[in-house]
Parts: sequence; C-alpha cells; structure tokens
Amino acid sequence: MTNMISFIVIGRNEEKNLERCIKGIHNAASYAGIGDYEIIYVDSRSTDRSIEVVQQFPDVKIFLVTGHCNAAIGRNIGAREAKGDVLFFIDADMEIYGEFLAGVWDANLNTINENFVSGMLIDIIEKEKVRRSSNTMIPGGIYIIKRELWDAVGGMRNKFRAGEDYDLGLRLIEKGYRFKRKTDIITNHYTVPMMDKSRAWKAVWNKYSFYPRCVVLRNHLFTKEMYIMLWKNDKTFILLILAILLAIFYPVGGLIAAGIYLLGVLVRSFQNTKFLPFFELVGYYILTDILNLVYFFTFFPKEKKEEYVAIRHIPVT
Repeated sequence: MTNMISFIVIGRNEEKNLERCIKGIHNAASYAGIGDYEIIYVDSRSTDRSIEVVQQFPDVKIFLVTGHCNAAIGRNIGAREAKGDVLFFIDADMEIYGEFLAGVWDANLNTINENFVSGMLIDIIEKEKVRRSSNTMIPGGIYIIKRELWDAVGGMRNKFRAGEDYDLGLRLIEKGYRFKRKTDIITNHYTVPMMDKSRAWKAVWNKYSFYPRCVVLRNHLFTKEMYIMLWKNDKTFILLILAILLAIFYPVGGLIAAGIYLLGVLVRSFQNTKFLPFFELVGYYILTDILNLVYFFTFFPKEKKEEYVAIRHIPVT
C-alpha cells in the first residue's frame, strides 16, 4: 500500500449523479491540497449509462460486479483494489465538501488525523435541503477510514444487504476503535427519504429493513452500543419486546406495557406523516416491529461470493 488516499465510489443506476460526484472528488482533493490520490468506481450492474458517464473521466478505475450486488460487496471490492492506506467511501449520489476533507487531512503526514471519521449530511430531496442528524456511532454511506482499521475487521460482512455500516461500526467498537462524527458538513446527498412510500414498503417486502435491526442485533447481542443505537432508532420495537415479556410473566403489567407500546406507535406515526398517511404508518410500524421479532429467530442471510471484473484499471505510478 502507498501513502495516499483512495476515493471509492459505489453505485447502481446513478447516471444523473455520477458526474457531479466525480467532479466533487476532484474539487475536494484540490481544495485540500491533495495531489496523490486515486478514484475507484464500483458499479453494481447498472442498466443505465452510469459506466459511460464515469468513462468520461480517464483517471477513474472502473470495476463491475458480476455476481451478487450490495453496498458491502461494492465497498469490499473497492478496498481490495485500492492502493492507498486511507480509504474514503462515497455513495454515487453524494457530492463531498472540500472544506471537510481539508479539515481532517494532515498534509505533513499525508494522511487523515482521525482513524475513522465522517461528518454531517445535507439531504437534498426534490431540491429542498435538509440537514440530517446522523448517528454518532455508525458511519452511514460516507466516511474516511485508515486501512489498518478496515483490515483489522476484514472489511464489511457482505451478507448484509443493508445495515453493513452498523455492523462495521460495532465490530470496530468491539476491537477498541471508535468512530468520530464531526459537526462539519461532509456531503450533499441527493436522495429519496427512507420513509417515502416508494421506498418504505419495498424495504419491508424484500427484507431490506430487517438487516440493520434483527440481523445486526443478533450479531452484537453483547455490545452495549447496539442497545443505545436500537433505542434511538427503534423505541417501539423495544416496547413491543417488553410488552411480550411482561405478558408472559405478569399479565396485568403486560396489558399496561401493550398500551404504552401502542401509544409509542401513535407518537412515532404522528412524527412522520410528511411521508405516509397516519393510519398507514401505524400499520407499517406495528408490522415491522412484529417482523423484526420473527426474523430475529428465522432470518439468517449468508455471506456471498464477491465476483467482479475490471473495466478500466489504471496502474498507480
């Protein structure tokens, strides 16, 4: 490995965003005064012009996933092909801020001044900018990590179609490494909300929603940060479990807990009516909480073989 930074972009059908993403990397590296870097794009079998868009940039290495596709596989492939000792992972629908990169880059040592770091995201939804309150323990789709940490846990577990970042962050915590979330903006994220009708129910039927919940939970039962994260993201799921346990051992208390659970669902639904109708949200949260519990005991995804080919490989001089 060389003393440089590798920008690793993953994407599928992101032709409308890729040019902005790649140009953003060039601009950010220039702003931060970084001359020695590489850009790797890993495509998950796009059916649009994504690869053609990236081919307009002659300095970008391009790899195509030919087998199973998910974000973990794409990032693992990118890291495997990267030459740098610092890895900057970016989703193709993001545009990074040069100011953030300059703030974490140590020009004297030619490396980052944090082991594992990201910042705040600006979600751009139909041209509306929304600052996201990002999790302080897990990286999400954009972060910078020293290769030694990545290698210490063997990269990402590719059995996760979603929640691979939760799993990575928790495994690093278990190894004694900590993720740092800075308050500076790291990227613009051109996206659709997770609770958008076109996305929320699809994530239930294809089990996408249950990787970062029941599967991650099962893999990290003895990590306290797992429960902090679960409480932050899925309070109603915890309330459902408490209601069931109380109903078994103390029926009267179980009825009270069930009432508290339903109240929690109503409050959670009321907070998200921007995306789905209130009563649809109530049904959505009850169903996903029940399925979380069912899949905790029945849903066991397997690790996948990582297959890919190089479309354009540029040797580092």
